[in-house]
Amino acid sequence: MIMQKENREYERYEHQSPLMIYPKGSSEYYYGLSCNYSRGGMYLKTDGDLDAEEYYTIKMLNYDHTSPGPEKYQEYQGLVRWAQLPETSTSSDSSYYYGYGVEFTRPVEY
Repeated sequence: MIMQKENREYERYEHQSPLMIYPKGSSEYYYGLSCNYSRGGMYLKTDGDLDAEEYYTIKMLNYDHTSPGPEKYQEYQGLVRWAQLPETSTSSDSSYYYGYGVEFTRPVEY
């Protein structure tokens, strides 16, 4: 786990974990991958085109309540705050073209 130090309210940690993203009030979902997280939010990549300033449920596919990281919780509620189109990549997560910054509805404890 690598900590990223920037001018942020919470420390951010690099971490990859598979997840599913559900628009609020929908059973439709997208697959994704968390890239980093903090107490206040998460950066993720996904195969879906999410809407800015909309709420989503993020479900951790590797849920483990004993985990020290984001898998500690089965799901998160969050608001998409920003989006970016990552550079073309040859890495294993290249199918997740869209990148999003999600702010949790309330800070979480790890």
